[in-house]
Amino acid sequence: MTRSASTRPSPASAEEWLSAAECAARTGLTVRALRVYERQKLIKPPRSPNGWRRYGPVELARLNTIVILKALGLTLSQIRAVLAENPPSLLRILDVHAQSWQAKRDMAERALTLVEAARERLRAQETLSLEELCELIKRLEANRSIDMHDAAALTRKLINEMVTPEEERAWTNWWAEHPEDKHQLDAFIRDQQELTQEARQLLEAGADPASPPVQALVKRHNEILLRYNVRERNRRLIAWNPATTQKWIGVGVRLAEARNGERYSDFWAAALRRSRWGQAFRELLLELRETIRAHPDPSSSAFDQPIRQLREICANHALGDLLLLIEFRRFMSAFYGRYLQPEENFQEEWDFIERALRGREGAQKL
Repeated sequence: MTRSASTRPSPASAEEWLSAAECAARTGLTVRALRVYERQKLIKPPRSPNGWRRYGPVELARLNTIVILKALGLTLSQIRAVLAENPPSLLRILDVHAQSWQAKRDMAERALTLVEAARERLRAQETLSLEELCELIKRLEANRSIDMHDAAALTRKLINEMVTPEEERAWTNWWAEHPEDKHQLDAFIRDQQELTQEARQLLEAGADPASPPVQALVKRHNEILLRYNVRERNRRLIAWNPATTQKWIGVGVRLAEARNGERYSDFWAAALRRSRWGQAFRELLLELRETIRAHPDPSSSAFDQPIRQLREICANHALGDLLLLIEFRRFMSAFYGRYLQPEENFQEEWDFIERALRGREGAQKL
């Protein structure tokens, strides 16, 4: 396989290109990590003629840099900022590294203050009840996120970190020009916050993510997304300004993660994976993997039945339009990768089905 030298540096021969699995094995990463880095725009692997990703020396060198920067404690957004400089500034790397450790030190000091207060009580022969111990643990957990006790301050902090003033004005103007969308967004946030509170209560009660009460919330979550046209609006916002939209959604995701914590994220991810529709998608995509290998052309009639089955799953579980779901899944997986992807990585299959759907839509318009 050869590529034009005008588009990017090319390996000397086809043998130098690696598949995603080979690249993951070479770098010690996972295929899922490669997809996350791609969605975060840290790497941009080229595609083979049949659409599969290929990784060459450029990608390997960049991935090695990412691994080193992550080992220094930098977040993906910080790594993106560093890699945007050509060449990356050593001073910039050290500055970001210092800021990260300062934040961790501040959190550690607050945690130690809480623990030391509890120790002093015990030294004075006072006792801690089970309720007080649980409260201490909750406060320590909350302390892991900076500014958790001031949502407004944290929101402004995230906006200042992730969004330029021009992007903030443009975003505000868009919503002012679309009052019905703003009304739907407010209603969505209200209903979703109520749902999240119920899910947190189930988590604290030790509920199984696959249990009926949790899965009832998963169904409600899908219905809320559909009721307030979240996926359709996401498509329009991306068409308006994809970069600005991604930044603002990133602010919302970071804020939600700070409020809810990692335990909740893992709990909800498991609930989505173990839902009836999540399992149905998994089984069908595993079958599709073999079909795609046998029929590499997306226009093949071999995919008519699987597409019908995918649409039926969407209809039966309040997931809406299949193509909208795929678009939304791809965009949001930059933030919620562990929510949207099961243990097996099906990104290649989803990309293939999207091409098949668009090809059929195009054929119908002719």
